[in-house]
Amino acid sequence: MSTSEPSTDSTPHPLRDRLASLRARRDELRVTAHLAGMDARNAWERVEARFTALEARAEAATEHASDEATHALDEFGKVFHAFRQKLDRIAHDWSRDEAP
Repeated sequence: MSTSEPSTDSTPHPLRDRLASLRARRDELRVTAHLAGMDARNAWERVEARFTALEARAEAATEHASDEATHALDEFGKVFHAFRQKLDRIAHDWSRDEAP
């Protein structure tokens, strides 16, 4: 996975900040998913692919309409939230199974 991110120089300031925040959340979740095991990694691969598509959509949309970019960022915020909940369930189930 590449660590380079697309340029956001043309992105309006509030959207650039939201995109940067989502990138940071994505990176944190990537680490957590790595530690959670294969189920989480499989789910993460689907989330990562969706993020890549939505990130491109948000970048392209800012050139045409910030409303579309806002919608894309809101949508991906929901994706992160759903993934976080699933990851928490996986971690909870795993820790319960590991208890003596």
